[in-house]
Amino acid sequence: MKRLLYTYKRKNKMYIKLLMMIVFSIILAIVLTSSILYKSYENFGLSMIHKYESDKLAQTTYSATYMKTSASRLVMQLYVNRNIERFMYNYSVDMLEVKTSIDELISYKATGPFIHSIYIYNGKNNTFLTTISSEGVENNNDFFDKELVEILNNYQDYKILYPIPRKSPMPLMPVDENHYSNVYTFIYYTKPTNDKPLKSAIIVNVTEEWLQNMIKTMEINTDGEIFIINNEGVVVTGNNTYSMKSNISDKRFVQKILNSDKETGYFLDKVDGKKSVIHYNKSNSLDWKFISITPYKSIKYKVSKMKYLTLLVCMFILILGIACSILMSHRLWKPIKKILNKMNKLEKHKRESTYVLKNRMLKAMLQNKNSISIDNLDKLFNDFNIKLKRETPIALILFKIDDFIEIKDKYNYKDREVLKFAIMNIASEMCGHKYNHECINLEEDNVVLIMNVEENQLSFWVNDIREIIEKVQSAMNEYFELSISATISSVSDELSNIYNTYIDTLNNSQYRFYFGHRSILYEDELKELEEKDYEYPVQKEQQMIDSLMLGKIKDAKFYYEKIINETLNYSYYSMNQVLLQMSLAMSKVFNRMEKNYHCKFPFNFNSLFTEIGQLETIEKVNMKFLGFFDQIDEIIEENKSIKHNQLINEIIEMINENYKDMNLSVGIIADRYNMTANYLNRIFKKHTSVSVSQFINRTRLTKIKAMLETTSKPISEIAEECGFLNISYFYTLFKKEYGITANGYRMKAKQELNK
Repeated sequence: MKRLLYTYKRKNKMYIKLLMMIVFSIILAIVLTSSILYKSYENFGLSMIHKYESDKLAQTTYSATYMKTSASRLVMQLYVNRNIERFMYNYSVDMLEVKTSIDELISYKATGPFIHSIYIYNGKNNTFLTTISSEGVENNNDFFDKELVEILNNYQDYKILYPIPRKSPMPLMPVDENHYSNVYTFIYYTKPTNDKPLKSAIIVNVTEEWLQNMIKTMEINTDGEIFIINNEGVVVTGNNTYSMKSNISDKRFVQKILNSDKETGYFLDKVDGKKSVIHYNKSNSLDWKFISITPYKSIKYKVSKMKYLTLLVCMFILILGIACSILMSHRLWKPIKKILNKMNKLEKHKRESTYVLKNRMLKAMLQNKNSISIDNLDKLFNDFNIKLKRETPIALILFKIDDFIEIKDKYNYKDREVLKFAIMNIASEMCGHKYNHECINLEEDNVVLIMNVEENQLSFWVNDIREIIEKVQSAMNEYFELSISATISSVSDELSNIYNTYIDTLNNSQYRFYFGHRSILYEDELKELEEKDYEYPVQKEQQMIDSLMLGKIKDAKFYYEKIINETLNYSYYSMNQVLLQMSLAMSKVFNRMEKNYHCKFPFNFNSLFTEIGQLETIEKVNMKFLGFFDQIDEIIEENKSIKHNQLINEIIEMINENYKDMNLSVGIIADRYNMTANYLNRIFKKHTSVSVSQFINRTRLTKIKAMLETTSKPISEIAEECGFLNISYFYTLFKKEYGITANGYRMKAKQELNK
């Protein structure tokens, strides 16, 4: 997967850049836009909520102002009413006028849904006319609304037509918390001179419930609560948390509102331990503060919901933008891709052509002495960017692929070239910048590394190169499961001698035959083998052939291995001579064996020598020859087995015919076949598991058993007829063989017969 991804990236690098540029631009634009929208929506959401809460408070303010205005108008209407006026100022009023005045008050009360009750006060006779009392007219001392009486007595402390929040008791009911109504009381009177008692007053009580209902209609689908306080921080319109007339001026958020110079605004603060958003609005006409408290959690939820919705929309736009950018980049890429493909093909063709020409030129330098003029080398080196220095000494490393015949069967030509390129690439990487070098791809299984060896490197370069070769061998084995051998040349002073150096290195590489696969050969270490003269051991060869013909395979193998091991101390050319002689010797042996044993061996001298020439190591050659020895051994053993079977059958037949002869023995039979008694016994026992003497005795005993069952002759007579000279020996032998005496056997046989 990683390799495929790497290949895709490498092939489509420019397309990926184009795609990434377009995608990045679109993503950047969308992210910036989204961020602005996200932040804007947050601010917009808060401002919308603030506007909404402010509108609610403004509407509440309007409702309260409307309530005050309506109550004031009603008072003025009552003030100009003739019947009401007579009740207010006359000392005595008849009951008919009282009845008329009460009816008119009830009519006025019905005109406004917010009116709780109406009182008319006559200060001259200290009486009240009210819409909720069954008495009609009540004396000041008996009037049920004692708080109002107190207010009238202290009228100087209250403004005319200003709502006074209070709790109005119910007539004829106990005065307690459960029997009162929250009202706003509006009082109108003509102010007496010198703070004298009031002569008359009109009182209109407006129910708080009406204003609360107005507030509740605006609190639908919201989590906020609205209430109203006056300038002293006393609640004039309560809610579920704060009741009317409760003093909350000690609350921090109330103090902020009371101390604020702004007509309207909002801020964050904790209310009863909960973080909340507090909106407020001031009414100058009423001197009231209208307050809305909304839990911050609910506002945050609404804003977050809007923000998340914005994010989802932005994500959708982002995905859509990426998809569009991919399509756009794909369309833009098509014409560019065509041009790039053409350029890549041309570049690849040029690169391959350069590589082929460079490799061909270097190959010609190695294999053809006069192919390139030394004078033209500088130009060629410059044209092909060859890193070698002409004046610096050079050395060659020849890499050979091991088991090349198997490699050819396993890989096709193209794959083999890839393997060789891997060898060149790894070797070049290992040399790095330490040595100026070039790699050459030669035919079949060879790769050559040419390198400059500087004067200061002469003392250590061989050991250094050995380490490099070992690393190359390990890498090829680890990554490609490929075994390679290497041959290191001596240092040549001049580049002009590169042909001779290559030929010497190629010849020395044949010593892989001695040292095996993954060997590292050095020319200077092989010179001793080349200098020795070799003399072929004809006598040992003859001893080997004789041993083979006599079936002494172990001895034959000994002589063969002795010849080969001695030759390993001489040149490779000497080894070739030995292998040729061995092939001829094997040809002679097989020809003789075919005549002697009348069989056919799968052997051909020409094909054998060709096959041996393809084997890369002495171990494999030994396996081939020793395999021939084992074949010969099998043929000899098989032939012996056939002859022995024939011999055994003849001996058995002879015993069956002559068992009555008292002189019949292993010696007589051995003399007949020109063998020693011991040799004959050994062959016979090998095939029958008994000796010849034992077989003769068993044959005679078998015949005697049959005669004991069928005749009544004396036992001694029967024993003599069957070849036993010593009767006592017969009895002993019979008892030992069958576990019963001869006489006992006869009696038992008769009993069986009588049954």
